[in-house]
Amino acid sequence: MLTVLNLSSSDARTTEDIFTGSSHPMPTGRIFGGQVLAQAIIAAERTTDDDRVPHSMHGYFLRPGDASQGLTISVDRIHDGRSFSTRRTQAFQGGVPIFSMIASFEREDVGLDHHAPAPEGVAPPEELLARRDGHPVHPLSARLLEESPIESVHVDGDVYSRPAESREPRQAVWMRTRRPIGDDPAIHRAVLA
Repeated sequence: MLTVLNLSSSDARTTEDIFTGSSHPMPTGRIFGGQVLAQAIIAAERTTDDDRVPHSMHGYFLRPGDASQGLTISVDRIHDGRSFSTRRTQAFQGGVPIFSMIASFEREDVGLDHHAPAPEGVAPPEELLARRDGHPVHPLSARLLEESPIESVHVDGDVYSRPAESREPRQAVWMRTRRPIGDDPAIHRAVLA
């Protein structure tokens, strides 16, 4: 996963910053959208001051990406102010845009904190993983579970290979990386994407 997030900066100078990146192989042959989003965030963040963090973004998946090909990512530095920076980022394959994002970055500062409290009564991930072991899993789900750089387990059971007749219109999922990813906050934000 870290290899995919390690973008190369191109020395080509245009009005935009140009980065290149690889793709993580997928059984479907298509690039996982979260990978493209993570790469776009990293590329955009590399063009801002170190004290700026993403606080708002809007991304659009324009076309499917081919996991056997790399990506070219362009970042347009739209605005740099005292507290905010705005970036337009596009990911291309074969010269054709597959993803477009506008993101705003702000200088880190103490401010309002909006977050939901941790849910109560949710089993810890180790207990859920133990429950999952030994149960038959659809072959595609099994491959995705084994090859994904992110380990995830649904609190209410496997929603893909053993769907229930009825479910709540929401899901609770424990997620973590399979390997350590270091201490770089930018990488942590990208992986979360």
